Amino acid sequence: MKGYIPKVPVQENYTDCGLFVINYLKKFTESLPINFSRETTIEEKIKRNWFPVNEIPKLREDIKEAIEKISTCE
Repeated sequence: MKGYIPKVPVQENYTDCGLFVINYLKKFTESLPINFSRETTIEEKIKRNWFPVNEIPKLREDIKEAIEKISTCE
């Protein structure tokens, strides 16, 4: 299998790496092809504009709210 290092959206600080990894996985699984084959290329899906970087603050807030919700459950 041919290796591929995609040019993806990147963080501009030293604190958002986990959020970017979560978003990469989320976006990747949302657009998985039914069958992988030689004709299926990841290069078609994963690009620098794969997702807008301004999605990251919203993701941070969503995770914060989920943690707060879980922590208040008894």
